[in-house]
Amino acid sequence: MRKNRPWHRAKNLISMSKRFVELAFSDLANQLAFPVKSVTGSALTRWQSKRSTPIVRGVLEKVDVKPDSRLLEIGYGRGNGIGEALKRVSTGSGVVFGIERSPYMEEVTRKRFILEEREQGKLVLDRCFDLRHLAYPSEFFDVVFHVDLFYFIKQESMLDVCRELHRVMKPEAVIACGMQISSLDKLEKWGLLTRSQTDPMRYLHNLEPAGFEQVKMEYLPSPAGEIQVISARKPAADASHSDPDQRMAELERDIKREMLRQTLVQTGKTPTKEDLELLKE
Repeated sequence: MRKNRPWHRAKNLISMSKRFVELAFSDLANQLAFPVKSVTGSALTRWQSKRSTPIVRGVLEKVDVKPDSRLLEIGYGRGNGIGEALKRVSTGSGVVFGIERSPYMEEVTRKRFILEEREQGKLVLDRCFDLRHLAYPSEFFDVVFHVDLFYFIKQESMLDVCRELHRVMKPEAVIACGMQISSLDKLEKWGLLTRSQTDPMRYLHNLEPAGFEQVKMEYLPSPAGEIQVISARKPAADASHSDPDQRMAELERDIKREMLRQTLVQTGKTPTKEDLELLKE
């Protein structure tokens, strides 16, 4: 029996090593979706930020950002996209909005752009845990963009998220999504993402049903290699937008919807069937 002890010890060490590797990769996958303040979170988000910078620039070059534009970035991470957007509105009255669900990323970005947010009024950062319910008025943004985001939206929520983005965009506003498939392939090999998460068709197929037009996916060159940009446009306003009675009715619904959202967040109560119907309007 004594002769077998080294073998048993080796098996235990191998088992422990495998468990350690599994835990490490599980932590990385969680940090990729929801970074928290830690050594792993800092290292991974810095790497992700560096990797995504040329993608962000490619996305913003494809949309018509004017100095007076009102932009929204979803999932801004360490703020590289925020910085690029601020450059494009620096000479006008434009404002950049950003939403993020990670308190750690919010803290990092607020510190980075404290002047633009507190003194210049060029930046507004909000926290959002559910993209199906955004705390913005209808027809508010000229441009909506995001990079490396849709992989973390559940498929059953994707259409509702696209509809909500459509709601907060002005007529003829543009939405753009950036990615780099070659980098995503590496993340899949490492087990941090799955093919079903990164399939761009998950996102593309929901844009037209949500009300967008001119939906397309383009392959663009960049200093970091080929990137992919999905873009779509909200249709121009129809004649009903000039009807003051209808516009007032829509505004009233928006106000009721926003008051309901705030009440649900503050009280934590479960929404009724009528509440859910109002939120989906």
